Amino acid sequence: MRELLAVPAGRHPSSPSIPSFSVQTSRKFPFFHVVKCCRDEAEDGVFFSRLQLSDFNVMETLGVGGFGRVQLVQLKSNQARTFAMKMVKKRHVVDSGQQEHVRSEKVIMSETRCRFVVRLYRTFKDSKYLYMLMEACLGGELWTLLRDRGSFDDTSSRFYTACVLQALSYLHAKGIVYRDLKPENLLLDSRGYAKLADFGFAKKMGFSSKTWTFCGTPEYVAPEVILNKGHNLSADYWSLGVLMFELLTVRRSLVRILQGPTASSWGASRRWSSRRKSRRTPPTSSRSCAETNPKRDSEVSGTASRTSRDTSGLTASTGKA
Repeated sequence: MRELLAVPAGRHPSSPSIPSFSVQTSRKFPFFHVVKCCRDEAEDGVFFSRLQLSDFNVMETLGVGGFGRVQLVQLKSNQARTFAMKMVKKRHVVDSGQQEHVRSEKVIMSETRCRFVVRLYRTFKDSKYLYMLMEACLGGELWTLLRDRGSFDDTSSRFYTACVLQALSYLHAKGIVYRDLKPENLLLDSRGYAKLADFGFAKKMGFSSKTWTFCGTPEYVAPEVILNKGHNLSADYWSLGVLMFELLTVRRSLVRILQGPTASSWGASRRWSSRRKSRRTPPTSSRSCAETNPKRDSEVSGTASRTSRDTSGLTASTGKA
């Protein structure tokens, strides 16, 4: 451990450094181990703070969604450096009452420094759009790869699960619950590592509090979310278990297991060829969250809107439809 945390020659011990991780898999238990290293990003921080929208050339569109689009951009001064520029329509955000969620997404992603989370470098704005300059993960979505293969072998499943576990461990250590884990939100970088993207449902909630926001993707939400009993950081691990099952088996097996009164009302038997959308309220619920439980997010961890939100097509990926 001392060797991993040692200060390299020529670097002042007090200079800012950011921990990062890499995962190495093996065939023996526990099947993977994490290697920690340190990387100085002070220079990058100064560099990105000086950038303007006019410093980029648009190369192509990576994805389109209800809130805007994601474009692949490159620096005019260095065409070898490419990024993903997420464009969010201001009017759409205001009309749907999502100002607080967009602000929360920006704050959480800008403070996150993890190799297994898509990096947000800088934000911009003009009269029409909000812009998020993010890391470009051009390997596409894990969902696309899983759709084409049907399932993964044990080694591949362990590898992707380890990537997700490291991301969740990092977020939970900061008191952040993710709440939208699914293959559609896992992007592959140039080395094949999976990274979490789209933090529209993420929330800072601490370590002992609960939240009652009804959100997530139907196939992945935890029972306490469906039953409106309040959930905490552990809800992400239920989603991780569903993800592991889906990576190892064909999709139809999961759909059969989910069949039932709750699953059918949530539309769990959608076609595997269609992308699944995140929801903030159950589509066929006859009573609102406020009616089924008097406790509100405003009482526990801040006011949260329960307006439906379609976030598909807004992650930095080439696997978008």
